[in-house]
Amino acid sequence: MILNLDGKAQETSGRFDDSLSANESCGLGKLRDSSPSYGLQQSRFAQNGCRGENSSGASALKRNSDNGKILQRLKLIESKYSNYVENQQKQLEAQLIESKTHKLELAQEIAELEQEIYNLISESSDNEKEQK
Repeated sequence: MILNLDGKAQETSGRFDDSLSANESCGLGKLRDSSPSYGLQQSRFAQNGCRGENSSGASALKRNSDNGKILQRLKLIESKYSNYVENQQKQLEAQLIESKTHKLELAQEIAELEQEIYNLISESSDNEKEQK
């Protein structure tokens, strides 16, 4: 028997449709509606015909505990990755500071050496002038 959208009952041929569309789920104790596209609304008890599902209901409980474990693992991976990235950033920042410090020290030493070279050149040219 099929119910019309207006709530009136209509006789059917007695065939029972076992097929599920791709976006319909089935499970123990769930009701599903057939396609209302023909102006009819059919409600019936979904059979336990899904592949891989057992009728004890244990799979639903196992699935829920597995979901929790998966979520815990995801959070653990996220935490590990976050810690890794944070440590890498700290190391890179320390290396950057060290590199900048080294660059400044090197620039200062180069400037001091340049000054010494200029001093030597000027002393050398002064000595040459005095000798002439």
